[in-house]
Amino acid sequence: MQKQSINFGNEVLTFKEYEKQIFSFACQYYPSYNQLAKALGITHKTAAKKIREYGLEHLVGKKYQMD
Repeated sequence: MQKQSINFGNEVLTFKEYEKQIFSFACQYYPSYNQLAKALGITHKTAAKKIREYGLEHLVGKKYQMD
């Protein structure tokens, strides 16, 4: 998986906004919640909850085969 830097700009975002950015990027590179959770060091349950919370289901595995 490629690394991506977060642009802080001139404004500090909330933790939830940064968390959403992380999940938005990372979930595209893993074909399952289990693999995503392992990569992020969290449980499958937490990964699934956050993906649903942020409405990112459509991104899971999107770029998995592209790299």
